[in-house]
Amino acid sequence: MNFRIHISTRSVQSCRNSKGFTLIELLTVLAVVAILSSVLLVGISGVRERANVVRSVANLREIHSALSLYVVNNHGEYPRARTYVPEGASGSAWDFEGGFWFNAIGPYLEEGRRFDQELVSTGPWPQNIPFASPSIDEDKHGWGGAGIDIGYNGYLFPAGSPPTSRVRSINIVNPSRALLAGDAENANGVGTWQIGVPGSFVESSIAFRHGGKANLLFVDGHVDQIVAEDLEDDEFVKQLAGK
Repeated sequence: MNFRIHISTRSVQSCRNSKGFTLIELLTVLAVVAILSSVLLVGISGVRERANVVRSVANLREIHSALSLYVVNNHGEYPRARTYVPEGASGSAWDFEGGFWFNAIGPYLEEGRRFDQELVSTGPWPQNIPFASPSIDEDKHGWGGAGIDIGYNGYLFPAGSPPTSRVRSINIVNPSRALLAGDAENANGVGTWQIGVPGSFVESSIAFRHGGKANLLFVDGHVDQIVAEDLEDDEFVKQLAGK
């Protein structure tokens, strides 16, 4: 039995004329891939930032709940920024009235969400406390990674030990415009736990770390965002201080 294989000259010619992508076609494909990749990265970055904002707002609301419980159990007064060691007493500020404001409200937070000064010194500190901003890398949280990136309103939280007076929540004129706590300065791990200094509000201590915006917790419990331009309004700043 004889078989014949017939290959037309047209088929041979077609094979000889076939060729791969030209340089322009390859560059076009690469450009399209690059554009799609950049769009995807921007989308992922946007989702991550929105998630950070949601977590930040939740943290601030948790802080408000803890502060509210503290106020109820402490004659309607906010905690001090920090407590100095009474003259003649032994120990550190941590041993008196909770030491710092974020330590004072610790009993009103969940066990795993409380700031623990001893863990800070021994490490590694778990970055799940509400005072740690989700928008900051774990190794750059305030206090060398301790997780203090949220500052209180310095005007409302005086320093010192009794008989230094404290601020009563009912004496705040405009609770919906007065700052309670919010995003505070953090420069590569050197953070601050106050917006201003004890007894004095300093607006330049606010950090705009959420796409140029700062998350702020107000005395009435709501959370809002502001931009740097808002601080150019003197009346707004005055109300923000709680004066």
